[in-house]
Order: sequence, then C-alpha cells, then structure tokens
Amino acid sequence: MAEGILLLLYFLFFGLFVLFSPWFRVPGFNGAWSLGLFLLKFAAGMGVAWIYTHIYSDRSTADVYKLFDDSRYLYEALEKNPGDYWRMIFGLDENAPYYDVYYNRMNNWFNKYTFNPSFFNDTRTIIRVNALIRLFSFGYYSIHVLVWSFISLLGTVMIAKAVFPLSNINRYALLAALFGIPSVLAWGSALLKEGLLLLFMGAVLLGFFRTLTSGVSLRNLVLLLLGTAGFFVLKVHVFLALLPALAGCLLAFRFGKIPVHWCFVIVLSASTLAFGLFSWLFPQIDLLEWMAHRQQAMLRLAYYTDSGSMLFVNPLDGTWLSVLRNLPEALLSAFFRPWVSEADGTLQWLAALENLMLAMLILPAILFRKACSREQIILVGFCFTFTFVLFAFMGLTTPVLGTLVRYRMPALLFFVLGIIQLTDYQAFISQLKIWFRYDN
Repeated sequence: MAEGILLLLYFLFFGLFVLFSPWFRVPGFNGAWSLGLFLLKFAAGMGVAWIYTHIYSDRSTADVYKLFDDSRYLYEALEKNPGDYWRMIFGLDENAPYYDVYYNRMNNWFNKYTFNPSFFNDTRTIIRVNALIRLFSFGYYSIHVLVWSFISLLGTVMIAKAVFPLSNINRYALLAALFGIPSVLAWGSALLKEGLLLLFMGAVLLGFFRTLTSGVSLRNLVLLLLGTAGFFVLKVHVFLALLPALAGCLLAFRFGKIPVHWCFVIVLSASTLAFGLFSWLFPQIDLLEWMAHRQQAMLRLAYYTDSGSMLFVNPLDGTWLSVLRNLPEALLSAFFRPWVSEADGTLQWLAALENLMLAMLILPAILFRKACSREQIILVGFCFTFTFVLFAFMGLTTPVLGTLVRYRMPALLFFVLGIIQLTDYQAFISQLKIWFRYDN
C-alpha cells in the first residue's frame, strides 16, 4: 500500500515534468505523447522485472535485481557513518581495506570472473546510482524503475532531437524506431546499465550534431562533456565504438567534395591503424589482450552460472590473426542470432522473432532505395558505421547469446534508423499492391 501511494506521488512529479518540459518533447509530437512514452517505458521496465521474478526466478543472477540488492549495503552506511557513504558514492579512496566491511557483503562489487576486476567496472556505477536513489525511494523497486524510465526517456528523446534534423524520416517511423524495437524498449527501460547508456549517448549525439549543424555553443559543449564523462564510468567501449562514426560525420561535413562513403572508409581504416599503434606504443594497455580477457571472462561467467546460451567460438589470443579469424562469425552472431531454430527460453524466443523481423527490413532497403541528400547519407553512414564497430566488438568478446542480445541494443537502434532512412516505403507499398492485385 505504501509503495503504491509513493509510486503514484512520484509518477505525478516526474509525469508533470515530462508533460511540460521541452527536454522531453519528441520532435513532431506534443507533451501528451511524451507522457504516454514515459508510461510505456515504465511498463516495459516492470515487465522485465516480472519475467525475472516468475520465469527466471534466481534473483542472485538476475541483472535487474542483483545490483539493486547490492546497493542496500552501500546505503546502510549512511545511517552508521555518512562519511563512508558519500566517499563510496564518489569513489574516494574506495580501495582502502577499511571499506571491505561494506564491499564484502555485496555479491557484485568485485568481478570474480575477470583478470582485472577494477578495469572498466561498470557494475559499481549502477550500484552507486541505486544507492543514491534509495535516498528517496525507501528501497521500493518500482520507484527505481520509474526513475530509470525517466532517465532513459530523456536519453532517447535527445537521440531523436539529434537525428531528426538530418533525416526525412516520417515522424511516426522515427517514433517506432526509437520506442518500438522490443529489445531496445525492454533493456533500455529495465533497471540495467542500458538506461544510463541511452542518456549518455543522447547527450553526446545531441551536443555533437548540433555543433556540426549550428556551431559551437556552451550548451553543446556541456552535453558533449557530460555524456563523454558518463561513458567513461559506465561503458567506455561503446564510446570508443562511437568515435569512428562521429569522426566520419565530421569529415563528411567539413569536406563536402569527398564522397560520404569514402569518408567513413577512411576513418575506419585510420581507426584500425590507430588501434594497433596504441597497443604497440603502450604495451601496458594492450587492447587486443583486453578483448581476449573480456571474452574469457564472459565464457567463465556463462560456465559457472550455467547460462545455457554459451557459444562455441575460437578463443581470442591477443593477436590480429585471432580477431580476423573470428570476425565473420562474430558479426553474424551479433546481427542474426539466436536463430529461431536454436532459441531456448522465453527471452531467446523473443530475440529470435525480433531478428526475423529485422531481417525482413533489410530486403526492402536493398530493393527500394530512396534518393537521399548528403546530410541523410551522412546519417546513414553514422548509423551503419557505429553498428558495424559495436557489433564486431560485442560479437568477438561476448560469446553468450543471452548477454549478446542485450549488449548489442545501442547499435540495434541505429541500425534500424539507417534502414528506415534508406527505404522508400511508398514504392515498397505500391509494389506490394501490384503483387497482391496480380495474385488475385
């Protein structure tokens, strides 16, 4: 009863903000639409929690619960020693043995499946954010999901504002791409890292594209800096995957005589070279070796938790040869797996059906291409470059289907946007009418 009343009060507070704030206004739609989308995201977040409560019921291995549960131990420090709480929140002297009295009660503060548990450890960020929300949530899970829905809605709307001026996508098609892809809606609304990821991605993209089209401003710089800082405490590899796509856009905008596709080819080639040179110049930060460690950590996690969706892949060994050998299979897995024939369990079946629908979107884009302006082609280049880089990285380092279908979410959104931008749906629908008339 108390949770329901508190949830209603907070929904009224956040809902009024969504309804009237221009920050939450999707281009081409009024505040009532934004409020409806907020409700949709909250329902999706609670739906994922329901699945992990009634179908996959091991709370200790469910990502939507385990970091939320761990945040309780950090929050309890506030009553005993407020200074400890705030120092742990901000990561001040967090490795001092003194704090083990809190950390050892958590199950996920230390990553026991990786060689270096502190390297890009994004689970601690989510534990800290949940511990902050506990200041006003009284520990009620639904309040945390509501806040997460608010955050991820803001990020998704910023993505819409970033890409809409560059495209001629129908506003309803844009809305469907941003909020209608099942995995993007589900994982981006649940109490997971992906909700914050959407926020940071939206900030970076809105700041970047507005700077390209409208010039440098303080607001754009603040968005870029805040979004970039967020990536570095959450998922720095997603930011690294964004860089070639952003650099390709910058090159295409600044050098109008260079064909757009060559801009992205040049940037991808230069990025690959820079990746190799970085590992050679700074052997203590060997990125290829880190990819191999990440792959092995994922395999160990899948093995010890009996995930049931582990892929049998060739191990990465920290060399370019192993990366090139695994790359075709990695891209295939990231784009299209799980197949319908190999789906096992509710979430895998849903992912397999989504893959089938995505595959059906590709053929019209090939057969019914529409004429695009240079800016629209740049947008498509950005979408496909980011998708290629992130899918390649995730496919190489995440040989677990259950995890892969979630981690590919940020790029999946842009892959669909690129497909929609390329497709002439009027010509496609006209052709369908001709085929049906002929059949009848």
